[in-house]
Amino acid sequence: MKEHADEEKESNTIAFSTVSKNTIRSYLAFIKMAILVEDPPNAVENNVSFEPFQWLDTEEIDTPRAISHLEQELKKFGVLFGRNNYKMYDVHKIDTLLSFQDEKSGSLSGGTDLIIAPYGIAMESVINLSCVAFEFKTNVAVDQKELESFYYEAVMELIATNYHSDQMTLVVLTDLCTNNCILLTLTMESDKLAILKYSDVTLNQMAIFVHSHLQQNCFPIRSYRLPDSNEGLKESEIIMKAWKKARVTDITTSLEWEHFQEMLEDAPIGSKERAMIIRDHFRHHGFPESRYLNMFL
Repeated sequence: MKEHADEEKESNTIAFSTVSKNTIRSYLAFIKMAILVEDPPNAVENNVSFEPFQWLDTEEIDTPRAISHLEQELKKFGVLFGRNNYKMYDVHKIDTLLSFQDEKSGSLSGGTDLIIAPYGIAMESVINLSCVAFEFKTNVAVDQKELESFYYEAVMELIATNYHSDQMTLVVLTDLCTNNCILLTLTMESDKLAILKYSDVTLNQMAIFVHSHLQQNCFPIRSYRLPDSNEGLKESEIIMKAWKKARVTDITTSLEWEHFQEMLEDAPIGSKERAMIIRDHFRHHGFPESRYLNMFL
């Protein structure tokens, strides 16, 4: 019986790489998010240039070499790696790293190739503090299918990384060798959450944008958590708190939520019993971390 249930659950899982346009549109409508398209960010004139990467083998084999190359190129544009700064975490072999569950779509499963996060954190904490996620495609893959054809996979990675992380995550879709990167990030438009998309971004523009994002929106702090107070927040923290609150609100329409609220009424604030009720409820709904939920309950 259990085996049958496991098989049924697995069959209902949607992979990021196979998600359809209609599924994405339906999901974004459910979470009330629009996609805004803007021109590539203006490149600042400087004396450095991003050297294109040369793929020599399959993506699986060449990814470690691509990551090493990318790190050296980003350093040229001012991105700081090492102690008290950031580190590149190779996660391309962890196929389910970003998986999550959702009331609308059920189980969504996938990963990414590289995450930039604070230096010195354990591998299991990388998704909780991710700042930039890179999805690589080889030039051969892009020649066969335009980079835009992988766009919906990148949208799922944006939703998933920001679902897991306390830091606002930028997603970069690139082959590292041509000037047609796609950048995705979260933004606020008229006090509403939205996805901001930049297409046809050059490698130089991408490197500058990554550097700016890490400086303006992220913290190289191993123990960083979204603050409870709204005073003195960065714009990215305001966006992330709105995002987390919206994800919690998504499940308030279920009958389970009413039962959950009733259970909380009988559990004193600050008690272990209340903490257990909160943790169990949100873990049941696919939230791997409940540490930020006190902001909303």
